[in-house]
Amino acid sequence: MEMACDAGDMQGCTQFGALALSGVGTAYAPLKSEALFKKACDAGLGEPCHYLASQYLLGIGVDTNPELARAHNLTACQRRVAPACGHLGGMLELGFGYEVDMQLAVTMRQRGCDWGDATSCKKLGDIYAEGKGHAVDTAKAGSLYLQACKANDADGCLALGRLVQAGKVEATQGSDADGMFARALEIAGHSCQTGSPTACLTVADVLRETDRSSDADKLNLDVSTRLDSQCTGGDFTACLALADLYEKGHGVTASTDKVRALRARACKIGASAMCD
Repeated sequence: MEMACDAGDMQGCTQFGALALSGVGTAYAPLKSEALFKKACDAGLGEPCHYLASQYLLGIGVDTNPELARAHNLTACQRRVAPACGHLGGMLELGFGYEVDMQLAVTMRQRGCDWGDATSCKKLGDIYAEGKGHAVDTAKAGSLYLQACKANDADGCLALGRLVQAGKVEATQGSDADGMFARALEIAGHSCQTGSPTACLTVADVLRETDRSSDADKLNLDVSTRLDSQCTGGDFTACLALADLYEKGHGVTASTDKVRALRARACKIGASAMCD
């Protein structure tokens, strides 16, 4: 990949940047990946713009920068990179680099979903299910969750299972609550085992839904340590996930003070919707 990049292949630069960011097959070098992604993005590719935006969004080896995250995700979305559109929607919901704008967030999430990003479909389902700046539409939420689940999004399967279990939507073939919970556990389980704290949170939620709360608490406690480290390192999404654990008392002792402090940290990083 390095040789291809040196020869002018921008896909090679993108892939080499991804390796440098993950530390797989080469030294972990986030500043090198930043330069490689920028080079490929400036050359007209969309995917490296999104990768670069994610670095700035989460502070991966660089300082968190809402403005640059917004600019590069916008470029990537304009180049039809579906997850970038979804990330723009999330930034609009949280006021990260933007004023909070739920209507535009829906537009961005819908675009990401239409272009094949399962996470965008799930997050859009949340908007309709919870009525966040939009009328509640449980049927539409269920449809979006099913779409996400079919595209192997564990959180989509979990969310649909909860709606079916609560009797808010009817189960269609293959979408009964037990089946959805089992599918969510299957999808998230592997990612959790390979080190994804977000996937582990999903696994814990499934365990809780299936009457295994003690196992869920043990997993949440383990994940809380990793989330705390990521939050301290500048990842506002980790701060918010950890705040959610302390608010619910899942695996940790419920604490309004910790919730307030973690949301203040997210605010400081750039998520203005968390600011008092």
